[in-house]
Amino acid sequence: MRERGFILAKGNKGHVAVDHTGEVFAVRTYVGIKPKEVRAKLGEPDNLPDVVAAQAQAAQQVTKRLLELRAEQRDEIKAKRSYARIQQKRLTALQERESARLQDRQVRRHQIEERVRQSRLRTGLPGFWDWLTGKKKHTLARNRDEETQSLMRNRDELRVQRDAQLRTQKSQQDKARSERLKNFEAIKELRGDMARLKEPPDMRREKPSRNRKPDRPRRRSRNRDGPSLER
Repeated sequence: MRERGFILAKGNKGHVAVDHTGEVFAVRTYVGIKPKEVRAKLGEPDNLPDVVAAQAQAAQQVTKRLLELRAEQRDEIKAKRSYARIQQKRLTALQERESARLQDRQVRRHQIEERVRQSRLRTGLPGFWDWLTGKKKHTLARNRDEETQSLMRNRDELRVQRDAQLRTQKSQQDKARSERLKNFEAIKELRGDMARLKEPPDMRREKPSRNRKPDRPRRRSRNRDGPSLER
């Protein structure tokens, strides 16, 4: 019985078993034998703790395990935060390399395009003729327009890249936050369990969920055949 979480105690009418919730089961009733046979197997109950002491012992055992679980959840939160920081550094380094590559491409492209624009401006006698006919003025205006469009294109490319990087960062942060939230919810439930252990055993009931309809409260099922001693 101890291996299965039950504590043997002395009840008003003989041996009883107290489970981890503090609920009391009469051994003779659920085993289906006479009190004399129970005493022959288990001895006199006088040396056993009373029900109140057994319930306190059960609550202490459960509380100890709940504290261990809470510590495990907190350690997991720390591990996840550390991992998230590492992932953030990796992502930042990757995005910095992507930004540097884009800027390098833009610089090389600008240099090529600038050479093309400069090649349109003829020198010497042809250049003088272009100046006289007004062709040079149109060429300069064309070059200025193309350079302006090139600068706007580079700016748009950088903006699109930056927006994509910010979305990636936010997605990674949201995912890490969601993973930690699971641990925080588990800790919250453990706190509630420990708080209920401080209540009298007959007052311990599961708190209704906020999402549960009020006309359909959840009830703790009770095995009318008594506690199961099978694993």
